[in-house]
Amino acid sequence: FAFSSGQLNTLFSSDWYDPKNRTATRGKMQTDLGARYWAPLIGLFHGTRVHEAIQLIASDISSDKGVCVISFRKEINDLSQGIDGLEPDTKRSIGELTDVELTKLRSVKNAATSRKVPVHPKLIELGLVEFAASRRKDGGSTALLFPSSSPNRGGTAPKLGRAYEQAFLRFVRDKLGFGKGFGNH
Repeated sequence: FAFSSGQLNTLFSSDWYDPKNRTATRGKMQTDLGARYWAPLIGLFHGTRVHEAIQLIASDISSDKGVCVISFRKEINDLSQGIDGLEPDTKRSIGELTDVELTKLRSVKNAATSRKVPVHPKLIELGLVEFAASRRKDGGSTALLFPSSSPNRGGTAPKLGRAYEQAFLRFVRDKLGFGKGFGNH
């Protein structure tokens, strides 16, 4: 179901956004404040499906002819070019997925949903570009923007962002009392 204006106000002023509140989530989502903060905002301003936002990598937010853009796609960029003045690199945090693993796990609903669009000005104002640059500096060009998106190694059905999706659904259904049928889409 679509969120009402009142529900959006309730969500964006809720414990979901309080980094000190450890009861808002459990597991990986307790420490991935970036996902808790940015994924709902990206969904709000760009109308994305939950997995489009949660599977973003650092190089998906870039500059194209001086315009800050966000790319929703399955492919991993050609990393031969720097982004926003940063040189490309290949460093990774321990436990992060390889480019091959990421490419296999990333998805779009269909070919027509692969797109590059200007980043909404409000997201720029709130610091999304700096957040992406920080993740790129810390984890490399193909670092997941949201580390909790990485599926557990050895899982039977690995899926990017499962931890986020399940935590968000539980939060809006149970903690905020919105009931069943509300999600991040």
